[in-house]
Amino acid sequence: MSGAATFSGTNHQAGVIAFVYTHILKQAPLAWFDHFIDVPLAISGETDGPGDDARIEFGPRHPAIEVQAKHGFTAGAKLSEFIADVRVRSHGDTQTKVVLVVDRTSSRAVRVDVPLDLDRYRSGRGERLRNDVKTLVDTLGADAALLHRLHVATVDVDRAADAERRFATHLLEDALVDSTQAAAAWDVLSQDASQLCAKQLRRTRQDIVDLLAAKGIAVRPPEKEEAVMQQLDLSRRLLAQDKGSLAFSLLGMIEADAKGTDASPLVWYRIRQHRATALLLMRRANEALVSAQQALDIDPNGIHALLTASQAAFELGNLAMAQTFLARGLTVNQDSAEVWSIKVQVDAMQGAPATDPPASVMGSDAYQFALAQMAMNAGRWPEVVGITKHLVACGKRAPKILLLLTTALAALSEQDDSGEHRVEAEQFASDALEAIGDEHPLAVRFLVLRADLRRERGDDVGGEQDLERARDLNDRDPDALARLAQAQLYAGKAEYALQTLSVKETEEYPMLLIVRAQARIRLNDATRARLDLDAAVAHAADAADPDACRVYAAETALQMKDIELCRRLDGEYPMSLPNGSLMPSRTPPSHSRCGPRFVDVLPSNVGMPRQWKSHSAREPRSHLASRQSCSPNSRSDCFALIMHAKP
Repeated sequence: MSGAATFSGTNHQAGVIAFVYTHILKQAPLAWFDHFIDVPLAISGETDGPGDDARIEFGPRHPAIEVQAKHGFTAGAKLSEFIADVRVRSHGDTQTKVVLVVDRTSSRAVRVDVPLDLDRYRSGRGERLRNDVKTLVDTLGADAALLHRLHVATVDVDRAADAERRFATHLLEDALVDSTQAAAAWDVLSQDASQLCAKQLRRTRQDIVDLLAAKGIAVRPPEKEEAVMQQLDLSRRLLAQDKGSLAFSLLGMIEADAKGTDASPLVWYRIRQHRATALLLMRRANEALVSAQQALDIDPNGIHALLTASQAAFELGNLAMAQTFLARGLTVNQDSAEVWSIKVQVDAMQGAPATDPPASVMGSDAYQFALAQMAMNAGRWPEVVGITKHLVACGKRAPKILLLLTTALAALSEQDDSGEHRVEAEQFASDALEAIGDEHPLAVRFLVLRADLRRERGDDVGGEQDLERARDLNDRDPDALARLAQAQLYAGKAEYALQTLSVKETEEYPMLLIVRAQARIRLNDATRARLDLDAAVAHAADAADPDACRVYAAETALQMKDIELCRRLDGEYPMSLPNGSLMPSRTPPSHSRCGPRFVDVLPSNVGMPRQWKSHSAREPRSHLASRQSCSPNSRSDCFALIMHAKP
């Protein structure tokens, strides 16, 4: 290893330990694990254990873990060498978890692909492992269980602008008596971290407090509920990233710890409000409404609980209840852009004229985004482009804004067969993917959209690569499965679509069953296609949008030449067009080329509320379903941008 590489590696090791120091000081979770609240209590250096660089203790909450820090790390031979070293240093230890902590100069395979495959292997889904982890499994043989305790975390702290360094600085600012000393405190901690490794020392919170005090940097005494508030702050960050399931799991652990204690009303308010938001992201609106109301029982004026309750009522189709919660929200804060952004949409859904918000709200990002979403749902693509381009020009490049803009440009490129719009849409999709990385929940949507754009300009190889990357990123989320399978069907890859939907999640969602039936039809497997279709029809009432589900089921029955089933579904949900034909002559909505081919598996894909659909008899319902399939966002997605799970 060169001198420069050794120096970078040593600096990274010290930086990772200093990063852990800040979490010990502030009693904040590291967020490296999903199955326990990983608040570190102490750290030791150069342990000669399985990880060797450091050992982190969590007290009785969880056994200690080992850490190995690597800078500019790559997969392949280096990864295999690291695993071999862990195997030797384990000395028969089959329990201790080891975290490989890398920075973002490390290869994508190490940062993204390996962690995903390790998760799959731990959960017993080893059939689709990529080469690196598959090679490790084969090489380890009987010792492959070692991989169950291997995890990968990304920590960038080399520069002040690096993500984890900024967060560590934020923790220090909050922990110190004088927040302006945060940068100096980081330097002290980094220097001590080097000594920790060189001298095989151990540090607790009190050690860190004393270390800083010796340099004239005072630490505030921890507040009574410091630890639980930090845990709830992590929950809030997960919710802001649309990671509802992870947040819900974390909240369950936080609540279990809080029971039987004298936790304050604020703690219980935050737990219930965050849980309501997590449930909304998980498309469980009934439970979300109950949890939001429990939060409001604690604080009737909690603006975020009011926002969450209004969204849950909206998802349930109870617009009058949604308006009640919004009215309460406006009494709390008349100038809340978030409240007005929801209200303008609910007003429109009730057919009521929009109430003009205050001037300060009218120009806000949240309100403008809501207007763009409404234009999207109505298929007014130029209006969507105008609003979102203005937001982008003002430096507002939130992923959901870019998704609306990209989808609208893609739709316009189809309407006018414009290569200019197509190129612009692909560029925005690429910019978004570069900015958000593979870890972001919207990465799959951008990949599927860009794959279609690439295929349209003749880049089939690039489109195929995007689809494969999308499948690798998320092979279990029903929303992602629907998008990917439909894109694969559209690309004529029915066998890929069938493979994508060969997971247990498909059995739980009627719309996924219908898409799988369509794939089987194309593969001439009529018997299994009919089994999938029958199961979907039997549970259509459980779908997020039963009407759209029946449309798709009827179209699929028509493809199978099952006129009897098609007419039976037609009786439940009339689909006749003005010309008297049973089904539309245009391409079925599942193959629409108007933006991403999204299936309404979950509420997040419903472009219009049930109230509008029931009052839109003048427009054929099958056309409504087609239009809905063009909507990349939903009520949930729209509100997720403007509603945060604070305080």
